[in-house]
Amino acid sequence: MGGPRRGILPPSLLESPRWSDPMVAAAMPVADVPFVTVGGGIGSFATVDRLRVHGVPAERIRVITDLDHPAQTYERLTRWSQLPPTARIGTGSRGRPDAPWCFPSYALEEAWRERSPRPLPGALLRRPWSPRAATVLAGLEREAARIGYADMTVKGSVHVVRRREDGGYFTVLTGPDGAPRAYRSRYVHLAVGRPGLRLLPDLQRYRSEYGDRVRVVSAYEPHEHVYAALRDKAGTVMVRGGGGLAARVLRRLIEDREAHGLQTRVVQAFRTVLARPSGPERRAWQARLRDGAAHGWYHCVRGVVDLVEPGPGGRVVAHLRREGGRHQFLSDFIIDCAALPADIAEHQVLADLLARGGARRGPLDRLEVARSFEVTGAASGDGALYASGPAALGVGVPADTFRGLQRAAREITADLTRRGFCPPLGPVAATGQWLRWARGVPVR
Repeated sequence: MGGPRRGILPPSLLESPRWSDPMVAAAMPVADVPFVTVGGGIGSFATVDRLRVHGVPAERIRVITDLDHPAQTYERLTRWSQLPPTARIGTGSRGRPDAPWCFPSYALEEAWRERSPRPLPGALLRRPWSPRAATVLAGLEREAARIGYADMTVKGSVHVVRRREDGGYFTVLTGPDGAPRAYRSRYVHLAVGRPGLRLLPDLQRYRSEYGDRVRVVSAYEPHEHVYAALRDKAGTVMVRGGGGLAARVLRRLIEDREAHGLQTRVVQAFRTVLARPSGPERRAWQARLRDGAAHGWYHCVRGVVDLVEPGPGGRVVAHLRREGGRHQFLSDFIIDCAALPADIAEHQVLADLLARGGARRGPLDRLEVARSFEVTGAASGDGALYASGPAALGVGVPADTFRGLQRAAREITADLTRRGFCPPLGPVAATGQWLRWARGVPVR
């Protein structure tokens, strides 16, 4: 389980669930700001964007993050998962984190920009439309500049958020110099993303026992060394899983094989029946897999891998249980494409909130939040603690989609408006703000 590291906080603070102003001031410098968001990714960005559009001045907001820009984690994950900037991502057109109004949708913007009617039927009928990754990244960069996001950003790593005796919260971070300091605020928003990804159980046991992070990798972590090694020497790769992530890894392996004349062999192992292909692009690479099966370099096996252990020559052996008995597969690398979420308690801030901050788990083992995305049980006087993204159990749409992040931002802003922190945004003001957005005019 995670939690604040000893040495960052003195024992008097570490063990106390509520802090007084003198306690904190005696241990570290303290700065005041009404609203703090922790994370700095797209979840923080969507909330800050809406607050700025509502008229909250930049000096009343601080974004504490170790990221260089709000799309950095997203950009990194798309690259590691073999999704090039020109590829379409798996999100619908009704969510758009760089536009609080979600209008125009990505589909309408693409139809206008490329002078193509192809996206229009889906846009008009509110069907899902997947934008290109480059479109999403460019929009986020443009809107970040418009709202002055960089001016609100504080570089650092957050260790703990604790309730203040007189209401509100203290957020403790260490900056680039390693020294702790705190922000005292009435409102805190947590958008820390996924606490991490855990490997499939057999792969996690292998890593824990043998410490091998080279031969056994997750598709959502840096693993370019796998493709580089296969270019240098013929080898075998086992791909675990059968969803979209596995499809992108398979496509990368196939394209490298064809482009460089490689002799790479691929074994794909999955527990359930593979999803049927859809669309001409998916059908095309499925045809290449059938060709690979016919020529003996691609094998698809169904069953349960319950043991992975070191094999001869520095390779790995996967023991697979299937109908008809057990089988062993020797490979040079195993790429895990299951992308199982880690427990929220593996994140130090969330672990501390569960242990000392009054937060509790919801039915799906995420933070339990109200409809306003206020964390249940973590209120502090007239202050409020909010959470959005994968760590929070939202209401309605999935919490970790673009639409879900914007839904959370809307509900949080509405609650802050009821509390008097945000000016209300009526129809006339909202129209004016949209026109400023459309023209790229900076938020005042």
